[in-house]
Amino acid sequence: MLNVLNTIQLYCDKASKVAGQFAPLEDAGYEIETAPAFSNKHVFHFTGRCNRSIASIVTPGANPYDIYALLAESEIGNPFMVWEPEKVKDIFSELSELKKKQYTTGHLEPDEQAEFTRLSGELKQQRKPIIFFGSDDEWKSFMDSLDHLGAAGTLREGFKDSVTRCHTPQEVLDVINQRVPKDLDGKSMADYKLHTYQPGARPITEFVAEDDARKRPRVTVAFFGSATTRKPEHIRSAERSVDMCNAHGWGIVNGGGTLGVMGAQMRRAKDLGVYLHGISAHERGAIGLSGSEKDPETIKKLMCRYTDCKDMIHRIEYYLEHSEGIALLDGGIGSGQEQFMVLEMIRQQHKATMYQDTAGRWHQKPIVVIDENGTWKPVIEKWAREQYGDEYLAPIKFVETMQAAEKYFAAQFKQHPPKLATPVIDRIVKDAHAQLAPIIKGLEEVPEVTLGRPQTVQDWQSTMSLVDLTNLKPTATQKDITELCKTAQLQETRSVCIPAKYVAHAKKLLADTDVKVITVTNFPEGDLPVEQAVKEMQLASSKGVDEIDTVLPRHLLKEGKYAECHSYLKRVIGSVDVPVKVILESADLTPEQIAKASLIAKASGASFVKTSTGFNPKGGADVEAVEIMRRSVGDTVGVKASGGVKDFEQAMAMVEAGADVLGCSGLSITSAQERVPASRMTGEFQEVLPGYAMRGAKTSGGKGY
Repeated sequence: MLNVLNTIQLYCDKASKVAGQFAPLEDAGYEIETAPAFSNKHVFHFTGRCNRSIASIVTPGANPYDIYALLAESEIGNPFMVWEPEKVKDIFSELSELKKKQYTTGHLEPDEQAEFTRLSGELKQQRKPIIFFGSDDEWKSFMDSLDHLGAAGTLREGFKDSVTRCHTPQEVLDVINQRVPKDLDGKSMADYKLHTYQPGARPITEFVAEDDARKRPRVTVAFFGSATTRKPEHIRSAERSVDMCNAHGWGIVNGGGTLGVMGAQMRRAKDLGVYLHGISAHERGAIGLSGSEKDPETIKKLMCRYTDCKDMIHRIEYYLEHSEGIALLDGGIGSGQEQFMVLEMIRQQHKATMYQDTAGRWHQKPIVVIDENGTWKPVIEKWAREQYGDEYLAPIKFVETMQAAEKYFAAQFKQHPPKLATPVIDRIVKDAHAQLAPIIKGLEEVPEVTLGRPQTVQDWQSTMSLVDLTNLKPTATQKDITELCKTAQLQETRSVCIPAKYVAHAKKLLADTDVKVITVTNFPEGDLPVEQAVKEMQLASSKGVDEIDTVLPRHLLKEGKYAECHSYLKRVIGSVDVPVKVILESADLTPEQIAKASLIAKASGASFVKTSTGFNPKGGADVEAVEIMRRSVGDTVGVKASGGVKDFEQAMAMVEAGADVLGCSGLSITSAQERVPASRMTGEFQEVLPGYAMRGAKTSGGKGY
């Protein structure tokens, strides 16, 4: 077991490269814990490693996140980087007030400057040693990058002096012996022993404006930048970033501070009415937004939402969870730490670095370094690229103008439009209910729902049992329907969905199976007079169908005639004794209209709501519509995703969004012996899950999704 009183962290490229190199330290009784640069889950163990050690040694090739995080967390006096956390907390609080005054007024009085110097000296003595080990040539580009950031105005004066350089193991030992307190008992450090990463940890505090979800747009961009810079060019870039977001209706996530780049964004966003969500690390960062200012009323005046996270790692995780794109503005060590943390999380395949589009596909969130003022080129283009190569930096788009960043983000979000965030969907559903409640008597309250049934493939008793195998083409022949029924029987699908004229034929073919026969009415426009729609329903029912899919009279919905729409559907659904799905044609509706249509369908007696006919030129099912429908109808009414569901990824996305049934067409059979359909959908199932049988039976080698 490691002893916190004599453990030293060694950040390196590979453990084999430094084996035995620090024997003098081990001979002196110190334990060396090695942290190779790109080991598994590396970034998430950083806090715990620092917490259980008295010093850190960094060698060339160490993970860039570690390098920047050590310097940044030490700079702000984080508990795991100092000897006496409570004392440092008090020092940092006093320093923050002085820094705030210096920033806002441009100067300090002589006595205040003396106090600032005294406190800074005490803080320096409290910091655990961080030693950069190696030759001057090996560290030249990194040290040059610090000089550049200092000249750019994003590092405090004298910051580079806090970087301790050693060339030999004996020099390292001398520094540790000089800097580590002789009376250290480990009690203060032990108090923070549990200060480690916990996946998905919720924030300590959140202040949310009442209309936060109403303002939260489809796209938000997370910005990193300096909290203390006063350079006019940095402030102008920050303001232009808000203008960019305002032009496209995007929201902003930033560090929640009132000074520097963050403060400039906050003020500009407030003036333009741009959504802004500030996210800070508990008791650290966000200079100018601390103490008495952290109250709900003040927060609501500054931004739409403020989140106080447990620590920096959880803060970045939360940053990513609440944004669809990432941008780096002018900044220093802290901003670099954030950027390299994102790259490390991408390398670890953290889900928060991806976003889901409306079709259910997952995409890497675009990451842009906006270097209008040349702040980052020596860091990103020189040191990081030289040290770690092109592959490590591949996720980053490096641009030199805000216009280039705007073009890149806009193209990404146009090609793969992000799905609305769940809180926004909940707000849409609640607003729709509030509008309909006075009009439609007996409208149930918006229910709590459970999404993702089943949440993993292993939960499926039969993959194909969710599929309504469909052929509704006007040109479909009896032979086509025969082939469809054979495929449905072979693959054990839930049903076949076919034109009414072939119902009797299909019922005969499927008489000895569990496959249902479904037909459609009022198809595909939903514009029949109600009397004719009722006759179609009754005729279809008389043919012995198991279910009927009927189309919503969406002309009434789109005209705002909600009571008439409800009355129409209630008559149609009530005219038969079989389960009825109401087809919304969601691609032709707004999110608000989808919610209203779903609520009306449920109130009218529908057993299911269904996305699409498959014949509308605007498209078919998407995960956003499915989630809106599910959150509108709750768990007592089914949801069917149909139209354009072609592969495994889409199918899983629809199920996770709340679909019980999938409407698919185009499956075919190859032979009576084979259970391998020729369709893209089932082919994808087998390609992605080679150990998972088509009947849904789990076999050895199968994996979850």
